[in-house]
Amino acid sequence: MHITPRPAPYTRAIFERRFNILREMAMNGRIHISPEADGTIESLGAIRAAPNQRYNLLTINEMARATAMSVDSFASRADEDLPSKEAGSASITK
Repeated sequence: MHITPRPAPYTRAIFERRFNILREMAMNGRIHISPEADGTIESLGAIRAAPNQRYNLLTINEMARATAMSVDSFASRADEDLPSKEAGSASITK
């Protein structure tokens, strides 16, 4: 298996996109964080919104960044693994 490195976010929009994916997947129950990972839970719980409803970057530490990057990586890999309709593949239904 070949793993390609994820590029560092070069814009705030990309950085925030990763946290939006993390939030959406957590709200939909697609990811679960173990209670033993209390450092991760504390880091994610410390994230606050700025008055303009964007993420307050001063409240995001490296643990939260690593978690968001991991979830984004898994989400993008899952999207790549889905068959495309243009290729004539059958669609996946749940």
